[in-house]
Amino acid sequence: AQIIRDLIGIEEDVNDFGATVQAGYLVTDQVELFARYEGIYLDEDRFGILDDALGLENDVHFLTVGSTYY
Repeated sequence: AQIIRDLIGIEEDVNDFGATVQAGYLVTDQVELFARYEGIYLDEDRFGILDDALGLENDVHFLTVGSTYY
């Protein structure tokens, strides 16, 4: 496995990070609207030369919206 990582230039030390932002609003005493954004930001060295060859994206994004009835 190490030989393959060396051939395609995958780094063993990578620094990924993520973030979450969430907000909610009580429309009435029983109904809440909410939204959440989550992002994962992968280190550009994670996929080595495969990143350019396969056109891989280094960021992953999630968006959640909804409501809660109490």
